[in-house]
Amino acid sequence: MSGTYTVVCCMKNEGPFVLEWVAHNRMIGFTDIVVFTNDCDDGTVEILDVLDDHGIVQHLENPGFLSTSPRPQNVAAEYATRLKACRNADYVVMMDADEFLVIHTGDGTLDAYFDATDHPDIASINHVNFGFGGVFEFNDTPLTEQFFTCADRHLPDGKGRSAIKTFHRSLPDIRLVNHYPFIPTKYGSLTWADGGGVIGPVHTGGNRPKVTEPRDRCTLAQVNHYALRSVESFLVKRDRGDMASGDQFDGLKYAKQYDYTDITDNSVLASKGARRAQITELLKREGVQQAHDNCVVAHRQKIARLREDADYNKLFTQLSRRHRRHISQE
Repeated sequence: MSGTYTVVCCMKNEGPFVLEWVAHNRMIGFTDIVVFTNDCDDGTVEILDVLDDHGIVQHLENPGFLSTSPRPQNVAAEYATRLKACRNADYVVMMDADEFLVIHTGDGTLDAYFDATDHPDIASINHVNFGFGGVFEFNDTPLTEQFFTCADRHLPDGKGRSAIKTFHRSLPDIRLVNHYPFIPTKYGSLTWADGGGVIGPVHTGGNRPKVTEPRDRCTLAQVNHYALRSVESFLVKRDRGDMASGDQFDGLKYAKQYDYTDITDNSVLASKGARRAQITELLKREGVQQAHDNCVVAHRQKIARLREDADYNKLFTQLSRRHRRHISQE
């Protein structure tokens, strides 16, 4: 049975990575892609507008600018639930532009995952966090073809945890929130599944898990989380600030947290051909190639400006040296 699936995303200065992310999500079966943007200056708005014109995505300005909330992501999520794309979908999930859902069962689509888990009401998929992987310079190449060193998700319980992203059925009063939705206690009888196909009870009320042990929970599906990308692109992320709140963060500390080199995982390459075909098809649409190229140029210009800043160039040097030491010790 074919389902309808909506992904909601908030973006800020993700320009050169938009095309691959959209192509990947179309490839795995998302029927609607809703993207909110705020304060972009790198062509993200323009490429999403072009894709919106072609009916590929629904692009909206983040309504957070109308609110005094310090977390514009939450405002966008609340508004998204009122959109037809979310109200009419079988399942809704909130994901970021650096997150790629990889499905290991059937034909690698959302239908295959939900068929394998007998269509639970709620489904939580664990992150697999990918590090720099020896990539220091920004390349206009799909992320899924560059980064393969990641955290070991096979560690014994208690030795490793990762964030989850959760699908939920479009039911009244279930509130879309990053990681895990708010589910009223009246829905306590709903079914839940993880990325390994384990079925269990849902968490309701204020009990919202954000992280779980990934061990044995990624056999059917995982979320590849490219939190760092290249060292150069990480400078742009640091300059942008935290996506959820816009706040600045400690770049060196953040990179240390996510620069995993435990194991190599190239399972995403199984879908390389299909993803490339989607990218090629999108690039044939009027205005898409030019919009993408403009984003690449803007990203490179931002990197160049940041590298001229003493503090950012110091961060680049620190991260590069640390990562080289890190991978040499493996």
